[in-house]
Amino acid sequence: EIENSVEASIAEDEEVPEISLWAAICWLAILTVWISILSGYLVDAIQ
Repeated sequence: EIENSVEASIAEDEEVPEISLWAAICWLAILTVWISILSGYLVDAIQ
């Protein structure tokens, strides 16, 4: 009984991810490209 209640509480505490792994990887790639473009503009503005 104790083991079942511990397993049930662990299952209840488990969080469901808001976005999938592939969506996170796509957002990471998009934002990385966007930041590299903006940093290029910043470097040109400083020079």
